[in-house]
Amino acid sequence: MKVGVEMLTGKFFYVEVEDEATVGGLKREIARKEELKESRLLLVDCSSNLLQDDDRALAACGCFDGSIIRLIVLPVGNLAWPQLLQDWDFFHVNDGE
Repeated sequence: MKVGVEMLTGKFFYVEVEDEATVGGLKREIARKEELKESRLLLVDCSSNLLQDDDRALAACGCFDGSIIRLIVLPVGNLAWPQLLQDWDFFHVNDGE
């Protein structure tokens, strides 16, 4: 399946993954393609839901061929991950609603 990836910087690209791919598999492919550390990637689906479970199938998250995923690349440093996830509204991507 071909998934569109939109970064907060406005960069857009496509990634090819297997139809049975997981969230973690998509992160690995994005990290490989963009030369990023997988551990720094947060993915957001088209409904602005954070895709946290790396073992979950993309299809189970509502992602199919042609879906657009938003990519957030987290900064390097001492970042409190639990606090970041609790403060998800800070990063929430709003499509003009």
